[in-house]
Amino acid sequence: MRINEEIRKFSEELEAQKQRTYELDCINEQLQEENKRLKSCETAAPDCASCKSEDNHINEWIKDVECAVVLTAQLMKAGEKGCTAFHEVEWKTLRGKVRKRAFEAFRRALPGHLKEQDPKKK
Repeated sequence: MRINEEIRKFSEELEAQKQRTYELDCINEQLQEENKRLKSCETAAPDCASCKSEDNHINEWIKDVECAVVLTAQLMKAGEKGCTAFHEVEWKTLRGKVRKRAFEAFRRALPGHLKEQDPKKK
């Protein structure tokens, strides 16, 4: 009897291990497919529309960050508030345009003593 019970337990453990192996094989297969997909994206032609769009988006944010750093340095060097409402004119002069979300992020990040008061709130 005891041998039969041990054989049964061993069989159950073996089945559980087979099931786990099957599950791991499935996961491995999915990961390999994902790896192939990611590698194909890396080697995709850089002139594809989505790549250009992403590059343009990244380049615009890089320019926004550079503009924010330069404008902040200018304001800190001057040690006083600029003469335009919300520094938008300075931003536009440096950047060539005003991207609303980037400019608002810059405004929020400025130290309080460099922020101008909203003329609408006076």
